[in-house]
Formats: sequence, structure tokens, C-alpha cells
Amino acid sequence: MEIRGKARSRKPICSGFGISIRPLRFSNLYPIARSTASRRPWSRTAPKYLLRVFKALLDTSAYLDVRRAGKNLRSDWAQNTLRHLGEYKSHHPRLSISSFTAFEILDGLYRGPGAEAAARFTIEVLPTYEVIYPDAEITYLAAEIHAALANARQSIGVADTFIAATAVAKGMTLVNANTRHFPRIREMGFPIALSNWRDA
Repeated sequence: MEIRGKARSRKPICSGFGISIRPLRFSNLYPIARSTASRRPWSRTAPKYLLRVFKALLDTSAYLDVRRAGKNLRSDWAQNTLRHLGEYKSHHPRLSISSFTAFEILDGLYRGPGAEAAARFTIEVLPTYEVIYPDAEITYLAAEIHAALANARQSIGVADTFIAATAVAKGMTLVNANTRHFPRIREMGFPIALSNWRDA
């Protein structure tokens, strides 16, 4: 058995028992994900209505904004968030999050309110969302993004890397209020579509 992929070196990194494993890159294994930009020409500068119509993935900051907006109606960010939310849900009634967003939320609940609040979130809130778990495509892409950012000394953390990889791999717009982390991924050449529901 031989796993083939385009690599700088053709020297096997492991051999034995008739198995030869050569260095691989995600972009060779999954060319579809790396060609997403050509299929979605609006991914970099998109009209806002398109970013709301296409399926979206909420990162942790966007999830918290959606949950808290109703209690902050006097704030511009809350009014904008609720307006974008209503427009989006007219096309996609169920919101989507990464399992890493669920992890970050649960981590915060365990550290703060405690196990009872974490259990309530797991039983009552989480089932109302589409939770996307990492598959092979997301995992390989996350590794490639993480390495690219680390080599550029611009790491954003494992959780945010997986959240971004999920959006890219699944062709979803990443809704977030984190204006520092995720644009770095775009600067590395990965076709990530971003939207901030706090904006008017």
C-alpha cells in the first residue's frame, strides 16, 4: 500500500512491512477546498446580503452576541446583530457552530457558573444548533492553517484554527466579532469568507 501525494521530497518518511508513507499536503489530498475561492468569487469582498444568504458558521464571539443581544437592545451592536440574525434565519432556520465553539462555551461554564450550568447548556441549548465536528478534511486543513500561521508568528490558537478550517472546508461564511484573529488566515491565502453581525 502506498499513500501518494505531491511533496518536496520523494524519500519515504516511514517504510517497513511493505508500507511506504510519503509526505503529504492537505491541498493535494483535498484540492476542492483549496479551489473554493474560484467557486465563491465573493469570498473576499462580498455584498452583505450574500453573506447572510449563504450558510454561516458562528464562532464563539458571534454565538455570545446572539445570546446576549436581546438584553442589550439599546446598543447598536445588539440591534445590528438581531437584524442580521432575523434576515439569516429567514433562509436558514437553524444556526451552525463548530464543536470547538461548544468546547469554549462549556469550558467557560465549568470555570464560572459550574457543572449545573454546563449540563443545562448541553441538554437545553446545544441541541438547538447544528454542531459540526471535525472530519478528515477539516483536520488536515486545520493543520495546514495552523502551521502557516505559526511559521509567520501569527498563531491564533487551536480552537480558532479549527473553527476557521470548518468554515473553509464546508464552504460557509464565518460570522465573528474577532477582527484580529481570522483576517490573518485570509492573509495566508486561505479562502475564508468573514462577516461581522455587529456591523450595520
